[in-house]
Amino acid sequence: MILIAIIVIALAVGVVISSRGKNQLHDFDNRATLPVRGLAAIMIVFYHVSLNVPESQFLNLFNSTGPLMVSIFFFMSGYGLMLSYINKGEHYLHGFLGRRFARLLPPFLIAAIGYEIYKSTFPKHSTLDSLMSIVHGGTVLPDSWFIITIIVYYLLFYVVARLLRNPVRIVIGLWMTSFAYIALLYYLGWGSYWYNTVCVFNLGTTYVLLENKIKDYLNAHQASLPCASVSTAVLIVVCILTSFIKPIIYLLPLLIVFAIYAMGTWQSRVLAFLGTISYEIYIMQCIWRHTLYVTADIHWSVYLLSTLAITIITAWLLHIVCKLYKKPGHEKKKY
Repeated sequence: MILIAIIVIALAVGVVISSRGKNQLHDFDNRATLPVRGLAAIMIVFYHVSLNVPESQFLNLFNSTGPLMVSIFFFMSGYGLMLSYINKGEHYLHGFLGRRFARLLPPFLIAAIGYEIYKSTFPKHSTLDSLMSIVHGGTVLPDSWFIITIIVYYLLFYVVARLLRNPVRIVIGLWMTSFAYIALLYYLGWGSYWYNTVCVFNLGTTYVLLENKIKDYLNAHQASLPCASVSTAVLIVVCILTSFIKPIIYLLPLLIVFAIYAMGTWQSRVLAFLGTISYEIYIMQCIWRHTLYVTADIHWSVYLLSTLAITIITAWLLHIVCKLYKKPGHEKKKY
């Protein structure tokens, strides 16, 4: 968690420096969050690789970053959906599932089917057993619980929004259904990683309802943004020092929001590119970090760099292939 402490301190310092003499806040929008998503996706790759090579002192810096990076994606997903719904009203739900699943399912299914074909070359492998493992919280594609959870939450958002319509009621409904969802997974005995971070999605939807009032206050009181950022960073560091990790899952996305308010987007074409294919990066690293670990006896540094390189290249190719078959007329995300 040392790495996370360094990051949050750097963000807080950046907010303090950037806030001097500034009254106008930057927007927390899709352009601003692209580099964040790119960096988070790469840190997830580092995290998963670190699980396979615990002897590496360098990779041990990343051995707790996975859930925190996933929480950032959950927050942004919830934020984006609710903001779009508030801006466009019930019309946003027309064709909602088709648009979302056209983005989520093709890359996931292509990768899952390809990986299953690859595994079928191994002795004693059973595709039926892979499918049946889902009942017990397993996944056909390694580490793909996040993808399945996002799909579930898009469905929940659609159903709850259709039934309740009012944004406040929708947010309350999402919190209630999340508690029921967590209770169900706990009862079924699925791994805690299935539900440890899911409520951050609801935090994102809740923040949208409060954002205008928060920004009005921050604009009216110039010192409030650096104070809020420093306070949040201090809380995170205290949680790290006391090994009380759970609150960081909720605090880190808020600190990132404050940092973007103050500093705007990072001018990095590389991170912006990685952010564009962050979903595909998550999918492909599921495959390559397992495949290379099992089939190649190599130094951890070569393993890390190979996983990164092959993941990024295949994620980019997967993104292009799926984009070619995307139906015309789908509106771009303004968030």
